[in-house]
Amino acid sequence: MLRIKTCRKNGVSLKLSQTEIHINESEKWELLCIGDGNPLPELACLYGHNSTTVGEQYDNVTFINVEHANCVDTGLYICSGNNTIGESVSESADIKVSCKPRTYANVKDEYIFINGTDESLNISTKFISFPLSQISWKRELLDGNLTDINKDFKPSTHESHLPYETLSFLQKFDLKEDEYGIYVVNASNIHGSFVLKYHVIVKRAPDPPTNITASCGVTSIGVTWISRFNGGENQTFRINFQNNKTNEIITKAKIFDQGRNKTIYEEQLSLSPDTLYWISLAASNVIGTAISTEITSCTTDTRELLC
Repeated sequence: MLRIKTCRKNGVSLKLSQTEIHINESEKWELLCIGDGNPLPELACLYGHNSTTVGEQYDNVTFINVEHANCVDTGLYICSGNNTIGESVSESADIKVSCKPRTYANVKDEYIFINGTDESLNISTKFISFPLSQISWKRELLDGNLTDINKDFKPSTHESHLPYETLSFLQKFDLKEDEYGIYVVNASNIHGSFVLKYHVIVKRAPDPPTNITASCGVTSIGVTWISRFNGGENQTFRINFQNNKTNEIITKAKIFDQGRNKTIYEEQLSLSPDTLYWISLAASNVIGTAISTEITSCTTDTRELLC
């Protein structure tokens, strides 16, 4: 008798190693999605809130392995499988990473520059935390104490489509001069709090550069300084080299800023040897110019005679 061996095909079944994981930030977590069926299914795991593909696939297993959990891992993970036999099958796991509030940049101070009165103030910020943050807004007084913002300001808070994200806004139309200053937003949950200060500042001329030093060669002078607050607009620098013998001034201008409190170095060539130069700096933006009160000096070296 002739016997014929048949291979029975069947649809997909999925199994997750866990359907809910609740851990603290920085702890390890892992999730396995195991697929079965004939033929073996193709698997895909997605982060359900933005459809990002996650995990690595080995044959009929997709493996998500996170050594150090982050707050932004919180959410629903969906594993699906399909082998062309029957319907596609999916299973989901809920990952909850406990964390205290912070912003994405994790900075404590932000600066908002405005042109002047009657402008609108629109502050928006995003906090990440789990559980989600409770938000409050205050204004910081000159003595450092906090007070409630007045009724003309419109604070609002909204949940994001992301399960760890809270959006908060502060709006004010026709800002007045006495409303410049520091506005403080506090985000808190059961794990801690985060305070962010918004400094609302009118644009102005930059602060003058500081810490000016000079070093001399025979016909060159290198100048080093520290840039300061740019006034809320892009700033450039100008160096004046005044010859002590002739009072002639040589200017090196349009030196670009490298950021607040950064050390900048520039060298001026083609100067006279064995000469005292007085060196001054100025910083400029579209609003005005600030001349440093620091003036330094340097005497170029004597040119050596060739034998």
